[in-house]
Amino acid sequence: MAFSSTIKKRPILLSIVCIISYAWIAVAFPSIFSPAVKKISEWLPAVLGIILAANFMSIVGIWHFKQWGVEMYVISFFAKQIVYILIDDISIISICLSAVFIICFLIYYKQMDKNL
Repeated sequence: MAFSSTIKKRPILLSIVCIISYAWIAVAFPSIFSPAVKKISEWLPAVLGIILAANFMSIVGIWHFKQWGVEMYVISFFAKQIVYILIDDISIISICLSAVFIICFLIYYKQMDKNL
């Protein structure tokens, strides 16, 4: 059984960012079930759950050094920001942290695998 020699190793910076993202997702997950979120809107917990799931899947893709992970992360970032704008709950810290992550991901984007 021969393995492809084109498999690239994930840079340490991406590993650190992915681990931080996993921790951020783990902390954010219970908040979608909070009564405060449900008070804002009936649809908000479901939408935030979908966005959080997409965010988790994107980090898995980035962990495996796949371009689709970066693309999905960027899409889920903008979807989250649109929802937060709609409910008037913008977090500068979250935007800045996500922007730093996106920059880190884009640095290595061309080196990532294009295939699923």
